[in-house]
Amino acid sequence: MEDKAIYENRWESLYFTMERVFDQAEKIRKWDHTINGLTTGFPGIDQTTTGLHPGDLVMIGARPYMGKTSIALSIMRHVAIEKDIPVAYFSLKYSREELVRRLMAMEAEVDYIDLKSGTRDVTATKKVQDCKERISDAPIIINDCGC
Repeated sequence: MEDKAIYENRWESLYFTMERVFDQAEKIRKWDHTINGLTTGFPGIDQTTTGLHPGDLVMIGARPYMGKTSIALSIMRHVAIEKDIPVAYFSLKYSREELVRRLMAMEAEVDYIDLKSGTRDVTATKKVQDCKERISDAPIIINDCGC
């Protein structure tokens, strides 16, 4: 493989790409598990996708109000907070503040409406304060400008 025909660091003969893909498939075949990518926190999704892989674009589609944002935020939370891996989240629908509010409710395990309306009891307030540092330290970037 030392004599790979790479031109301008962008072009590569299909032969060499196929050899690399075959080698990767052989390594994966010898593993004891089927999830060879980054886990999402959802075993069913991980089984279907074999985990998240570099260069993958995973799109979540469903009818309105079916929980697409919730599942995307859950995956983002798992990857960024649990695994400490950088995540970029692009939203055309919700503001950055709205997404962070939903993430805080999810992480603190408090009712979202109580968090949004400010009607929290002392226990819920403490839970939100405790999760603030975990979220603010997480490697998350949210783009809500649609650009």
